[in-house]
Amino acid sequence: MKKILILSKVNDHRLRSFSQQNRIQTNVETVTATYESFNGLINGNKVRFFIETTPLEDFDAIYCYKMFGFEEIVTLINCYLSAISAKTVLFDKAVQSHSKWIDRKSWEYLTLSSQNFPVIPTHYTFSQNAQKCTASFPCIAKQTYLSEGKGVWLCQSQQELIELTAKFPNDLFLVQPFVKNQGDIRAIVIGDKVLGTMLRKNDKDYRNNIALGGSGKVAKVDEAVEQLAINVANCLGYTIAGVDLIQDTLSREWFIMEVNKGPNFDGFDEILKLDTAHEIVSFIAGSLKN
Repeated sequence: MKKILILSKVNDHRLRSFSQQNRIQTNVETVTATYESFNGLINGNKVRFFIETTPLEDFDAIYCYKMFGFEEIVTLINCYLSAISAKTVLFDKAVQSHSKWIDRKSWEYLTLSSQNFPVIPTHYTFSQNAQKCTASFPCIAKQTYLSEGKGVWLCQSQQELIELTAKFPNDLFLVQPFVKNQGDIRAIVIGDKVLGTMLRKNDKDYRNNIALGGSGKVAKVDEAVEQLAINVANCLGYTIAGVDLIQDTLSREWFIMEVNKGPNFDGFDEILKLDTAHEIVSFIAGSLKN
């Protein structure tokens, strides 16, 4: 039986979705835990790292679902498994790279832009340089470390941008022109396939996130758009990702809005009648067989 560990933060209710897979999956044991259960001991040249009392190397695979704020623990797990030449597979390529900045908008935009993906023109700025930002207005200003539409602001003028960034003097902001749209597309990518696509729209807010009151419905998109989502995830090394795409209503051009290494799937599953946790565990288990 394959033993798969799913790690996330405390109070992440989605861990329950993963743990329920034990009632569905055969020949797979899914163990869920939080990063705080990590512990270990170094004694001379002997090192052992555990989740609760289980050695990390006892798992066939480890999937770091939500990892922001716990990059240090993920790096330790990665280094430990490499040092002892464990057969445990750590998902995914991005995590294996040791980069602490993965799953950050700033790193994702830079990486995608360097590979000629259609990224929205983006200004990187701290508050002290906000007055020099030449973005067109209205603009969207994003803090780099938040998700679910949090830390995303609409500024109608340069003065609003200056006042906003002044409230967070130590935060890097990404400033982008507001893209006129009729909603955005959330595609969940698992491996080299798109599990499904959903159109998100919010008539009361500039953010279409379901978590902020947006509505969703099943969306059919061109094969080229699906392939774009797959290519984006592969470029970043995300084996499992939520890729958000937006189409400019004027130019009809598609842009990459955001990418999430550990995508939320509550609303997605409800609308598309899917079980994303099941698909993720099945994919990981299938990868181990190969």
